[in-house]
Amino acid sequence: ESFQTQLAENKKAVEVANETVEVLQNSGDSIMNVMHIMQYQDIHRQKIERVINVMRALSKYMNTLFEGKIEDEKRVSSATHIAGDTHNDVASTEDIEALLAQFGNQ
Repeated sequence: ESFQTQLAENKKAVEVANETVEVLQNSGDSIMNVMHIMQYQDIHRQKIERVINVMRALSKYMNTLFEGKIEDEKRVSSATHIAGDTHNDVASTEDIEALLAQFGNQ
């Protein structure tokens, strides 16, 4: 009778141990899944940081490009006649404005 009692307790202990092993394995799978998700998010965070850094660099570049210290009147004007042209026909300012007005009327 004591042998049967001890055998039943041992079987119960084995069942509890098996359940514990199963819970631990499921927990390990869950932990690995969480780590995978965190790694995925970290990769995307790094990509977003790179984009933000590029945007900041472009913004800084554009700001320095457009905040030049030269007054607009002193800047080089656009060429109306380029050296090497075979004709001397130069468009006047009035011609250009008339052409733009014509496009505006269409």
